[in-house]
Order: sequence, then structure tokens, then C-alpha cells
Amino acid sequence: MLHSAWFHNPNAEFFLLDCGIELKTREVLESFADELSISLTILPIDLAGIVDLPKTDHWSAAAYARLLSPSYLPAAADKALYIDADCVIVSDLSELWAIELVD
Repeated sequence: MLHSAWFHNPNAEFFLLDCGIELKTREVLESFADELSISLTILPIDLAGIVDLPKTDHWSAAAYARLLSPSYLPAAADKALYIDADCVIVSDLSELWAIELVD
């Protein structure tokens, strides 16, 4: 996802919610982003506030973190697109980004 999103949107800032990524995987992602000059910030998620919420196959700690993502992003971020890691982006996202979210 990161490569395809960056390829079509090279000026985008990417934030990864880290709910327990293995250290080696994190290092590979950071190295990949550095090599391509991708703006990637990995945000470690404190699962303490989520750990006691009910979990199912569809409602994991990561799912709750997605719902709470506005509280993890920098204050200057007034909008975000959530894209799951297994997605492939096939075009520019600016039209989607330009949609005004009101009410």
C-alpha cells in the first residue's frame, strides 16, 4: 500500500498506526521510506486504553485504534484518509482528498 499510494501521491504525508508491529518489519518499512524519500511517521499506539474493550474477529485492538486515529494524529492534521495495509492505490487520491466533509 505504501509504495502504490506514494507512487500516485508523492507529496502525501503517511502515518502508520503501530499496534504492535515487529521491530524487523518496522525497520524494513522505515528503510524503504527513507530510500524513496517517503514522508512516513510511525505512531506507536498505547493499547492500555483499548485492551479492555470487547474483541472479536472483526473488532481487534487495531480496529479500535483506527476509530481513535484522530487522537493519535498531529494536531495540524484536520483530515486523513485511512487506507488498509493490504490495499493497492491505482491513481491519484487528490479527488477523494478534496471531498468536503461536513456535518
